[in-house]
Amino acid sequence: MMYSLGNFLSGMMYSRNMVGGIMGFDIIKAPNGTSVENAYFIPTVCQYNYSVRGFKIYKFSEYTEELEKVYGAHKFDPSMSYKYMRNIINNAIPDEFLTEDFYRN
Repeated sequence: MMYSLGNFLSGMMYSRNMVGGIMGFDIIKAPNGTSVENAYFIPTVCQYNYSVRGFKIYKFSEYTEELEKVYGAHKFDPSMSYKYMRNIINNAIPDEFLTEDFYRN
């Protein structure tokens, strides 16, 4: 199940809220009903600086530990880390929806 509350770009303060995403899918209409196929999820991170400015969305597969080190979220949540965000993705999103090779073990 996917839902959105409209926070694609946000200044969330805690690491548990740093990962967002883009979901895509095909809606197939057929005589016997409608179905959803080819669903995928692209994890994202909304980055900002220590002044809580300079917002930028990154695909997590393009995000780096160097970017995480200068993330303004550390100001509010010192435990925030690249590894923690990666674990959120690994634990919350089934592999079948993560289509980029970056997520394959």
